[in-house]
Amino acid sequence: MSTPNQAPEGNDPVQQIYYYYEVAKGLTGASIDETSAAYSKILKFSSPSADKKARTLANSFIPDLFSLFATNKDLASKAIESMIDFCEDEDAKVRMETIKRLPDLAVKTQKSSDKELVLDILIQLLQTQTPAELQIVKNSLERAMKELPEVGSKQLWNIVSSKNEPVLQQVALGWISANGKQVLGSSVDFAIGGIKAVGNIDDIFILNSILPILLTLPSLKGGEDAESKKLLTDLLDSLISKAPVESNISDSNEQAKEYISFLPRWVVNILSRNASTSSLLKYLSSSALPAMLNGKISGHKEQTHILRLVVEGCASRDPSPEIDIVIPKLKDAVIKLSKQIDSEKNSSQDPEKYNCDWALIEPAVVALYIACRRAPSYPISTDASQDLTPALKNIYFLAQVASPNHRRRLSQLIVDTEEYNKLDKTRLQCQNATEVIREMLKLPALRSKVPPPVKFSWRPHAPTPTQSKTNTIVKAKKKRAVSVQQAGGASPQSSTGQMKDKVRLKRRANELDSKEGSGSQEKKSRIGTNGEIAKPPIRGRKRGGGTTATVGGRKKN
Repeated sequence: MSTPNQAPEGNDPVQQIYYYYEVAKGLTGASIDETSAAYSKILKFSSPSADKKARTLANSFIPDLFSLFATNKDLASKAIESMIDFCEDEDAKVRMETIKRLPDLAVKTQKSSDKELVLDILIQLLQTQTPAELQIVKNSLERAMKELPEVGSKQLWNIVSSKNEPVLQQVALGWISANGKQVLGSSVDFAIGGIKAVGNIDDIFILNSILPILLTLPSLKGGEDAESKKLLTDLLDSLISKAPVESNISDSNEQAKEYISFLPRWVVNILSRNASTSSLLKYLSSSALPAMLNGKISGHKEQTHILRLVVEGCASRDPSPEIDIVIPKLKDAVIKLSKQIDSEKNSSQDPEKYNCDWALIEPAVVALYIACRRAPSYPISTDASQDLTPALKNIYFLAQVASPNHRRRLSQLIVDTEEYNKLDKTRLQCQNATEVIREMLKLPALRSKVPPPVKFSWRPHAPTPTQSKTNTIVKAKKKRAVSVQQAGGASPQSSTGQMKDKVRLKRRANELDSKEGSGSQEKKSRIGTNGEIAKPPIRGRKRGGGTTATVGGRKKN
């Protein structure tokens, strides 16, 4: 009688694999060791050099028997490797049948690194060029993600965080945008993975793609939910942790200036959902404001962004104790700004026609007013600072002179034109500065208990009905023009290698929190069945994984 280690009589590979199938399935009364040995024999038929008919049978037998050996981690790992070999087969039918079976293997295997490997392979397969095969990949990936949301989220965000594979990064991001946020959106692990990814990504273009996805997730809706507030705070902390420190902020550091300009849009959104402002105010008081006061960054644009961040931090729903530490620097900023205005005015060719940069002045005086009002030591008399009151009076006088001029010029322009809207925004900035300075110049006993309403000029305002209709049309056109890559596939230009109908895969395990399979093992080169296409070495490397606000009030929209 033949044994699992002894092939049956004859050299027919089909007869052999059928025999090993019966033994592995336990139909012959073999021992556990014998069934395992038989399954190992079946795995060898996955080799590209194996008999074609026997190899086709192995493609079916390996997943059929997998559940019997899933607890045998070494054998299960070899089975998954064999199935991945089939994903690189020349025959599209073999590849597609294999891809359909991968999610079941990922769920059944006991080894976490194998689960990560299967998910990683499915994500790589999104680069396939064949529409029918791509659809099967998407279906299998969706099934696997639903069954293993924690592992799937981890793998997706690790790929998005990768700096070495920009093509795969875009493919993964495209799938997240098109499918992932619906499939995994309810998983807190998906949100946590995205927040960690934000902390690992320096590319502002990628960040601008990730943040809109994260802010649509239910777990980041904000409000009074404690878990949501914590996640939003973690997201804000991730963004602030990558902001340039004072020593790196300068007029010559374009990367630092770009990041400072990038922050306000997302900080406004996150803070509106009730995130904590502690890390933001600490950063502003320790790095951004000192850099501005010390002249390291002189551009009005960057200074304006810094001051607007201060306003948002001070005007958040829950006052932060860190407000106290920004007040002295804000006073210095207003004093310096007043002196700067006088200097520019005196050096201009026509001082009478000098125009202040109200976009810069507005957040400076509004931030100071909100900080003083919300700090525990309020009211603080401006007389306590010898230079502050003259500086405020100087700016107030300029605003009083500029306001009538703004109204007169607006009356001469056509409403809703670009020129009109730009001037109207300047008028609003000047008006906001006037309102808060008037209040600060009052004696503490005479100050209003109800702060003046201020509509921050930099916040998005509600569009008119005409604008809403136009935006809807534009969005509809964009939706129809979604590219293949955004839908989860790769464009022909992004395909690697000469073969357009299959993807060359990389085996890798996740290195974040992965204790199993931590070693790297180099696999031998494989040769295709046609004997002409040499596979590159496959390395088992790890993957690193308008709104009206009440100034000074405790609530804002």
